[in-house]
Amino acid sequence: MPLISRLLGSCLAAALLLARPALAAEEAAPAAEDHTADFKVLTTDFQRLDAIFATFTDPVHKIPTSGFIYLLKQRATLLGWKPPQGMLMGGGGGRGAGGGGGIPGYGGRGPAAKVEFDQVKYDELRYDINLQYQRIASYLAPLRTAPPLSEPTVSIELRNLSIDPANPAEVKAALAILDMEIKRASTRTTSPAEVARLERLKQRRAQLAQQFTTARWDELLAEFAPAE
Repeated sequence: MPLISRLLGSCLAAALLLARPALAAEEAAPAAEDHTADFKVLTTDFQRLDAIFATFTDPVHKIPTSGFIYLLKQRATLLGWKPPQGMLMGGGGGRGAGGGGGIPGYGGRGPAAKVEFDQVKYDELRYDINLQYQRIASYLAPLRTAPPLSEPTVSIELRNLSIDPANPAEVKAALAILDMEIKRASTRTTSPAEVARLERLKQRRAQLAQQFTTARWDELLAEFAPAE
């Protein structure tokens, strides 16, 4: 009996020694990281993107842009992010939109991807979301350069006009052409002297509108001669 007791005691001690490393490893295992704050930031980013996309009406790029947004949100889900209730994932058409399954292949093909938070991928995703936002914002922004006016590209020689002061239709047409030529000249004006000359032309034009005479028209044409 003493021998059996000693054998049992030795086995029990050995079992305890083997169990201690496993227990120590479990106690030393780090706690799962909490990325709630990171996912809230992603949600805010997507809400901003969805809001500006709702005003995007370009018929050519609307559908593919919806597909890009869908892919961005799919990338977010692979980091562990979940869309809030009511937020659409996309699926308006275009590359990647409406695809099922996992992100591999942009259409659900291949094995399902592992859901795991990665800081580098998170930063890259936020950059791409902002880039897509800026693209839409640039499209919606007013033009920095005004479109060209729909005017004749060849300047009309005012001296070639034959105007009868007693004919209201001819007078109206002459004044319309004069307005166009003054406006065209104003776009090329740079010097103070040219600015002053245009102001005098506008004054003479106003006088012609009140009373059109051949003498006033000739005086205006003399003033309109381009400065050398």
